[in-house]
Amino acid sequence: MGVLLPSLAPAALPIGQELPFFVGTDLTGTQRRSSELTRQPSVVIAATSRAASGEAHSWARALIERYGNNIPLVTLIAIDLPFFISDDLARGKAREKIPHEYWEQTWLGGEGDIQRALQLEPDSEVPYVFTLDSQGRISAAVHGPVGAPESSRIWQEIQAWRR
Repeated sequence: MGVLLPSLAPAALPIGQELPFFVGTDLTGTQRRSSELTRQPSVVIAATSRAASGEAHSWARALIERYGNNIPLVTLIAIDLPFFISDDLARGKAREKIPHEYWEQTWLGGEGDIQRALQLEPDSEVPYVFTLDSQGRISAAVHGPVGAPESSRIWQEIQAWRR
């Protein structure tokens, strides 16, 4: 049995880079654009596999426990779906697991568009987490579980917003 270690490399996009353009669909079926995330500091969690979804949930839960709904948070389901699974089916499965109150904050990009735009490793077993400044630039990034030492970058950045 192997041990899952967080990536020690930085997350896909470099600090200071503007969030690339992508389009997703939230769990209500509304089309969403990455430009919606550039109006204020935000946190973005991206899972590129089902295996990463549990840890993505842990990140979201930890953020909500610490800050309530006082920080903009979006979770991206950035999985390149097989051709025989429609976006509607994937969205329906996600709705079964995600509370209704978070459907607008959970975006699906089923054809790998989000994954490619953000340069995310396909099928990663751990999520990517980014903080964005008010201009939509990446201000902190982690590719790993919420308990990893490098996750402190995310917490420090959020604390800096709140000062």
